[in-house]
Parts: sequence; C-alpha cells; structure tokens
Amino acid sequence: MPFTFYSPFERLTKFRLCRWMHQNNGMKITASMSDVVVPEKVLESQRKLMQELRQVPSSYTILDSNIFQSMVREIKYFAGLNMLTDDDIDVMKQELHRLLDEMELIAARGEYSNGNKAYLYLSNINFEATYTFLEKGSFQLCMFRLYAINYMDSQHPEICRAQKEWIQSLKRYSTLISQSGEIQRMIFFTKQREIVDTL
Repeated sequence: MPFTFYSPFERLTKFRLCRWMHQNNGMKITASMSDVVVPEKVLESQRKLMQELRQVPSSYTILDSNIFQSMVREIKYFAGLNMLTDDDIDVMKQELHRLLDEMELIAARGEYSNGNKAYLYLSNINFEATYTFLEKGSFQLCMFRLYAINYMDSQHPEICRAQKEWIQSLKRYSTLISQSGEIQRMIFFTKQREIVDTL
C-alpha cells in the first residue's frame, strides 16, 4: 500500500514502522507495538510529504486488487505474535475504514480535496511493488519502494523514462475508477470493506 494513503493514520503508520523494525532490526517478538514510541518528528515528516505530494497537479495511482488483503493479513500475523493489542487492531480497523472512505471519495470526484486531479486505476493483474513517477515541467523523479518502508529514488532521465513507460504499461491492464468505472469502483470498495471487517 502506498504510504501516501496510510501516512495520515497514526496507528497504521506505527504498524508499518514496527513491522519494518521487527523484520530489519530484530524487534523482539515479545515486544508490543504499544511499547514503541514513534517520534512526532517522523509523523510530521510523513504528513508534510503527503501534503507536498498532493500538490502535484495530476497524480496517477494504480491499485492492486489485493491491496487491503495484504495489509489485513500482515495485521493478523503480527496479532498472532501478540505484538498487537485488541485496541491496536480496533483502531487500525477504524483507520482502514476511514482510508477506504477517503479513497472512494477521491475516486468518485477524481480529485483531492485541494482540487488537484487524482486518477485511480484498479489493476486487473497483480504486481509486486509500488512504483511512483512524478513530473512537473522539466523536473522528473521516480521512486521504487524497498524493504517495506524505504524508497530508492532517481532523477536520472533514462531511469525516469523507463519508470514512466512501465507505469504506462500497467495502465493498459487496469480500469480507471476515478469518475468512471462506477460498477468496478463499487465492487472494489465493497470487497475491501469486507476484507477489513475480518479483523
């Protein structure tokens, strides 16, 4: 799931950071997410980055149809390790529902609350990574998600060109659900809510 979607939600952000810490820094299985304190500086940086990214006049996001299933599966796994409290799970469930409400509103309107265009696509194939390409005037930036929360970025013209072409190729296998594809949009969001309700 792109961090730009979940970053406004504090418990989901904390969960992703704890998941990364557990996997990469050897966070003890006996530790609980409630024991982890995420510095306000980190949360504020994520909020600012999300706000900046939403200033891009037009954004294109291709969603994997398993996007919420993967997140719910991870939450259940870490709950099974006793790293999450019942409160953690309840709050994340509420945050996921609020995230779905926000995403559905963006898809229906075709824009963020600030009026900038948002094109959401639903992929008809599974893909294994989060790909980002930003372009404004002569500025180009591409980002590749690595290791759960990290990104590698490049402004090299050839890498940006290849990233842009790859994203364009993914659009061929996807359905636009922003201001169109109403039936597919309704089915997708209904299914995602059912998945979240299994928590």
